[in-house]
Amino acid sequence: MKRYMLFIFFSLLFSVIASSATILEFEETDYINLRPKAVDQDNDSLSYYFDRPLTTEGTWQTTYGDEGVYNTKVSVTDGRLVTQKNITLIVNKKEESPQISILAPQGEHIYIEESKSIFFNIQASDLNKDDLSTEWFLDGEKVSEGNYFTYASDFYSQGNHTIAVEVHDGVNTVAQSWEVEVQDVDRTLLLDEFKSMTVNETDIVVLSLPDFAAFDLFYNISSPFESENKWETTYDDAGVYTIAVTIWDNREFKAVKTFKILVENVDRPANPLSENTYWISENEQLIISLNYTDPDGDAVKTEVGGLPRGAKIERDELIWTPSYEYVTKENFIDDIAKNFHAMSRTLSVQVNATSSNLRLTQPLHIRVFDSNLPPVLEPINDITVTEGEAVYFNLSSFDPDNDTISYSFDGIINKDGYQTAQGDAGTYYVTVWANDGFLKTQKRAKITVLAANSPPVIDAIEDHQVNEGEVLEISLRVQDTENDKISYSTNPVLDGSYFQGSTFIWKPSHEVASQDNPKIIDLEFFAKDDAGSTSQKTSITVNDVKRPFSLTLSSQIDGETFYVGDEIPLFVEVFNPDNLELTYRWKISLFNSIEANNSLIVVYDKPGKKKVSVLVSDGEQTLDREWEFRLEKRPEVELAGLNT
Repeated sequence: MKRYMLFIFFSLLFSVIASSATILEFEETDYINLRPKAVDQDNDSLSYYFDRPLTTEGTWQTTYGDEGVYNTKVSVTDGRLVTQKNITLIVNKKEESPQISILAPQGEHIYIEESKSIFFNIQASDLNKDDLSTEWFLDGEKVSEGNYFTYASDFYSQGNHTIAVEVHDGVNTVAQSWEVEVQDVDRTLLLDEFKSMTVNETDIVVLSLPDFAAFDLFYNISSPFESENKWETTYDDAGVYTIAVTIWDNREFKAVKTFKILVENVDRPANPLSENTYWISENEQLIISLNYTDPDGDAVKTEVGGLPRGAKIERDELIWTPSYEYVTKENFIDDIAKNFHAMSRTLSVQVNATSSNLRLTQPLHIRVFDSNLPPVLEPINDITVTEGEAVYFNLSSFDPDNDTISYSFDGIINKDGYQTAQGDAGTYYVTVWANDGFLKTQKRAKITVLAANSPPVIDAIEDHQVNEGEVLEISLRVQDTENDKISYSTNPVLDGSYFQGSTFIWKPSHEVASQDNPKIIDLEFFAKDDAGSTSQKTSITVNDVKRPFSLTLSSQIDGETFYVGDEIPLFVEVFNPDNLELTYRWKISLFNSIEANNSLIVVYDKPGKKKVSVLVSDGEQTLDREWEFRLEKRPEVELAGLNT
């Protein structure tokens, strides 16, 4: 059987090859269609076979991302012999620009008011499937990256601004922009709500305040409001007040609105007398001052009705002396009351106090008691006794109303027949009272008690107060008629105390009194000589002295540098000798402070210079500690992309 060489020819859909070249070049998205043509001299039927990426029909629809060199081959056979042709397909990249789809906002011209925000959102794609980067620009300056960006205006953003987004694939760049007009918000209009007004004394004036914080504003209201929006007027506030409301932000804005508040006077009636009930006895003069005053300073005119016989008004005073016959028996109850000198009569007078056309009517009630004559006590002769003897007064008295008389005594010698004792030597003055059950009469008696041989006498000792840590000195005044040598002591014996002569000296330690609770010590002093001892009691109050606390140790991080997100430990240690209850107020930023214990961990999410302080207080004493340090962004490690 003869063997013949097969000759193969190729025709292409998009290229015409004039020779048997084995290199074919295309672009991405080209449709490749190889049409081989072979001649067999025996006119045998021929079959064609194609290797990948070609189909069995010798075609290939390329697409984006197929860039590269592909080695393939085509085979033709007559059933016995096979002829092959190697083919190199070169597919070149067809460069396409990225595409931007706008999700929000719609429209290229946008209008917002100052302090409002706009959300921008796009979706970027690339037919070449290149890696894309997206950058956002505000008025030409880069402000963000990624598929979305929020433009937040403030109260200084008035005017036209350009928001632009650029998408890059490494070769081509496409952009989209929006024109944003930020319309001015006149914050001074917030002050238009404050208008002049008229109120009455005692009215409560409440100013309706706008939400200044929503406009990034601080505010101040002048006196009498003092930054509070409520003013409770009083009866003394009549007049015209100029009120200034000032608003400002933390940049350049400041505005002031003034308005007036007229507080009209509210007239008040005269003040009533503090006392309206009076008790007197027959033949006793009653004087009632009718000096009414007006709270507003107006003149007051008084008129009195229902005056009893003999009463008169002189220089704003009601003067009256009821006679002995004013109170008389009227019924059987008076018969009983007469025996107890309890009979009485009550009358009322009415006072009208008029000021500035306002009238105050006040009844005054006067109760007159039947007079009882007091008992008569005869003068008392001076009395002299020796220590150990009894004192008898030999009193003589009578009562004009035949009432039973009893006696009472004011003084150390407090009864008739008082038994003196050793140490009672001295001169005493005693007030003796004769009492008929209703009225009393007094006489003064002088009693001299002569001294017997006796121990020393300690004069009364006043109670004392002393603060912890201070020296207390108590000088005892001691008399001893025999001038014997005297020794001194106390019960109990106070720790650290001693006598210097007759002076007691003691310096209480800081452990005597407890916090905010004075210690009261009942102390008895003793003075002793050969004849015996005497004592005198007193009380010493030891006041707690709060010792100051102090900072002894704290975090030493001043001037150090930390990274954003680091936990920064802060602490202070306090020497607190009295175990006072302390508060720790931590200030971690200009507007942020918290109350915690003596340690705190802070974390910041922004770089910059930071200040943290703590204020330690027990309610009276305060100490503070402040730290300054710097925060930096943590370095970012970028890994370059690896191409294979």
